[in-house]
Amino acid sequence: MRKEKGDHDILFEDANPTWRALRKVALAAVRKHTSSESLEELCCDVVDAYVNSLDCETVAVKARDPLLFIISNITAASTFSAKFEANSTDFVQLANINRGLPDMSPLQSDIAPWLGFLQWRLERAFRRHMNELLAIFSRLYDKAKADYVQGKELNFVHAILAAREEAIAQDRNDAVYLTERNLIQVALNLFEAGLNTSVSAATWLLLEIVRDPAIQKKVQSEIHAIIGERRPTMQDRDRLPYTMACILEALRLHPPALLGLPRRVQHDEWLGKCGVLIPKNAILIYNIFKAGRDPSLWEDPCSFKPERFLDDETGVLSTKDKPSLLTFGLGARSCLAEKLVPTVLFYVLVRLMQRTTWTLPPDEIYDPTQTDGTTLLLAPADRRVEVTKRNT
Repeated sequence: MRKEKGDHDILFEDANPTWRALRKVALAAVRKHTSSESLEELCCDVVDAYVNSLDCETVAVKARDPLLFIISNITAASTFSAKFEANSTDFVQLANINRGLPDMSPLQSDIAPWLGFLQWRLERAFRRHMNELLAIFSRLYDKAKADYVQGKELNFVHAILAAREEAIAQDRNDAVYLTERNLIQVALNLFEAGLNTSVSAATWLLLEIVRDPAIQKKVQSEIHAIIGERRPTMQDRDRLPYTMACILEALRLHPPALLGLPRRVQHDEWLGKCGVLIPKNAILIYNIFKAGRDPSLWEDPCSFKPERFLDDETGVLSTKDKPSLLTFGLGARSCLAEKLVPTVLFYVLVRLMQRTTWTLPPDEIYDPTQTDGTTLLLAPADRRVEVTKRNT
């Protein structure tokens, strides 16, 4: 769709000067926001707003629904300084799109465009969803752009607009690539990366914790002992090793996507000790799901065991001698949300565990092998949970 409009983005662009300029702008925006106190406050404010909105001490909901509301508001505020109300038209549309897209992936036309006619109804529904998403996005982007004041960067859109101004003022070579349409694509990449990845990851994480009450109790006990009722900060990540280990384990066991995006090899390359030649212009697709469950890399790989990320003697978080997580890719083409998603998950999980307890109803069974939709987007199958306010 972007190619039809002549735009360039980060996800699918070849490694060329345009891609380098756009990725540099996007990464700078994400890194600045991820380490800011404003993200801490935002995540906790949104969680508190959700908990305070609950009419009863215990409510029965689909696990994905509260997390979609929370993550959508965090992402909208981070990208545009926007806010969704639970019953607003934009949020209802966004929720429907988020639920519907897993059923539409992959499209056969993604593999061979001429196969699109075989699933013409699905193709049409997909385009309708994308047009609805772009309409919501365009309204939010235009509002954020109109509110931009030089020197005051309140969101991702402001950050990339400021980066373009700086490049032009310094007469840098990359300024030519920072066109309005390209920056719109960058903002859309940031919005999609923060939303879709985080919602799936958060839902998997909470369902795994809910499945074993002992894990949830251990997380809550650690939080209570270390930070009590105060809001979490970036510095607390090292102080809450078991909580962070749960997040890493969920990202290992349940990556939001089965496969990485296709990548083109720029020159002949020999693959490590295997002695396999990968020729120039070959397209590589790596299996994220398989890498996280490879028994040669992980002991008991299909079980949710946060302890695997803790030092056996000290109990501190340790990724030393552990295989790299491919959840967000590796190297220069890694996902823009690589740092943002774990940080958001940390703030959201800690605040939710401070203020609520999640349980499965007696008649509900959580099966981690069941996914919603097809296998490329690994969203968990919808499960009902009971959310109970805690007395704090």
